[in-house]
Amino acid sequence: MVKCIFEDLSLENGYHGLRSYAQSKLANILFTYELEKRKIHDHITVNAVQPGLVKTDIGIKNTNWLHASAWKLRRYFGVTPEKGADTSVYLATSPEVQRISGKYWANKRPKTSSKRSYRDEDASMLWESSEKMCGISDYFESS
Repeated sequence: MVKCIFEDLSLENGYHGLRSYAQSKLANILFTYELEKRKIHDHITVNAVQPGLVKTDIGIKNTNWLHASAWKLRRYFGVTPEKGADTSVYLATSPEVQRISGKYWANKRPKTSSKRSYRDEDASMLWESSEKMCGISDYFESS
């Protein structure tokens, strides 16, 4: 069973590069969904993007030799960083999606994210933990 993200949010006990990566991606999606619920201006959009497997060294850093070797082989099949950025650029510039918000995207299309990313309680807890860690409690200007 996968540990709850909040048992060790900063991964201070048993840090591992790939586990950290997976946990940070889940947090990105949870935070996106929660920001969509809490935002006060409709003209602001917020979305999470999956760029796919991109040819980078991210899977080599802070991991063991076996995982690093597997990543080196795996990234061979990835896309360039420029191609990986396509969906982000599309969301930022395309008039046809300018009002679509609170979604998870891949290949310029919304898609379903993991089951864990739809836990409203986890999204709210992550938001509140982030507020405490950052010392910020009011993100939105009052009108």
